[in-house]
Amino acid sequence: MNEHNGGTRPGESPPGRFNEMRSLLGQNAVLLPLVAASSVLALVMQVIMARMLGPSEFSVVASLLGLMFVLAILSASIQADVARSVASISAPGGSGAATGYVARALTSSVALACVLSVVIALLSAPFATFFHFGSRNAVLAMASVTVTTLCLPVLRGDLQGKQRFLGLGLNVVFEAVVRLGAGVLLVALGFGAAGAVLAYGIGGAAALAVLLPRLVRTRVAGAPTLSLVKSMVWPIFLTNLSLVLMASLDVLVAKRFLSDDAAGSYSGMALLGRAVLFATGAISWVMLPTTAEAHAAERTPLPAFGISAMLVLVVSGGAITVYAAAPTVVINAVLGSGFAQQRAVLLMLGTAGGVFGMLLLFANLYFSRGDRWVWLVPAAALCAELALFALNHGSPAAIALDLLLPASGLLAYFTATTYLRRRSLFPPGPGTTP
Repeated sequence: MNEHNGGTRPGESPPGRFNEMRSLLGQNAVLLPLVAASSVLALVMQVIMARMLGPSEFSVVASLLGLMFVLAILSASIQADVARSVASISAPGGSGAATGYVARALTSSVALACVLSVVIALLSAPFATFFHFGSRNAVLAMASVTVTTLCLPVLRGDLQGKQRFLGLGLNVVFEAVVRLGAGVLLVALGFGAAGAVLAYGIGGAAALAVLLPRLVRTRVAGAPTLSLVKSMVWPIFLTNLSLVLMASLDVLVAKRFLSDDAAGSYSGMALLGRAVLFATGAISWVMLPTTAEAHAAERTPLPAFGISAMLVLVVSGGAITVYAAAPTVVINAVLGSGFAQQRAVLLMLGTAGGVFGMLLLFANLYFSRGDRWVWLVPAAALCAELALFALNHGSPAAIALDLLLPASGLLAYFTATTYLRRRSLFPPGPGTTP
């Protein structure tokens, strides 16, 4: 099967809207099932960890997963920038240049990951004390995971930019399978929360080992200079960091201010809420190189965005409907009856997951445009969320509402701005076809 699904090749006419729709749907048909499978495996792992560790120790894992989610956003930002660059320079005679760009991005990520690993290790003791972890071993495990967390998405950005979604999806599934096996084994051997966290590094290392030989075998020639200072990496990072912090801090707030049992149950509900976000994340992966190509060809990216937005609404709406109709059934089936005490917040957290899925889509639309200042708006929304957490954190419902309100306001802003300024922000251009 040809892994390149869609995209305009040199010498071809720009795709019409029907062909663009067919291409996007085909790409999503390849990637979504694979990413869904990896999400199911990730959910299965966390469910198994929750059952093996119990609510109190699982809250340690859930809190660190929130921080690892934040840590991974830097590498995901580099992935997005690499995908943009590769989509622009992958042309006849340019594959070596694209690979050289990826190699330089990988080198920079390795250096940054080493520095962050040392910082996390040095801060492990006070961090564990502040969040009542009991031991710093799990934090040290997270420090060791940093290298693969920051490097793997760089190589995946190369696949994404070249629209090789089959290889990308298979690599994501492979990582999830290895991570699940390693997590079950380490926890069964008595390593507890530290073993569950370390399994993420083992899965990432296995997936990285599969992709590295492909980069080494490719002849690198005419590689463009990588400037992390001048590139879109940092605007993308600041945008994604704000969104990820908004989506993740509620678990840490629950761990800090609620009882261990309540925090553990809330963490389970947050896990189900994030499952909605994870289920729609691949749609943004597919859309980004398509909208980047549209900008390069002076076509409007809005049709591709509209198709992707409809897919996000269908996927997230289906999940939220199930959560609303049968919350107890979902919780008992996935997490067990011990987590059901917080079922009242499941609908709010599921809705928040869908909102963040749409926000991620809007962010990628503006990334493909090269907007270096889009991060200011999510940063303002993050400040609003932090203020709400500080003022109102006395119950799980209050924390969930503090999460949902700023995210919904941010989505309303992006929706209104994109619609009202669509002709100035995303002009049709001479390359647009009906």
